[in-house]
Amino acid sequence: EGRLNLMAMPGAPAANVLFNAGVQRVSLGPTAMLASLGTVQNIAQELRQTGTWSSIETNFFGYAEAEALFKHD
Repeated sequence: EGRLNLMAMPGAPAANVLFNAGVQRVSLGPTAMLASLGTVQNIAQELRQTGTWSSIETNFFGYAEAEALFKHD
């Protein structure tokens, strides 16, 4: 017996399912960064193929939101 820790990957069950199965900790590891690279790839492909960048709007994070992450009150 011991703790069971898992890393979330595409296709993995939801966290609540894993926790109910006895998992103690679920980590995103590098998957969020890899997902963002997939977004960048999609934007680049659209730009090369059509000369447009409408796919950039899918997960756009505005400048104000980004700047707010670095503000300390």
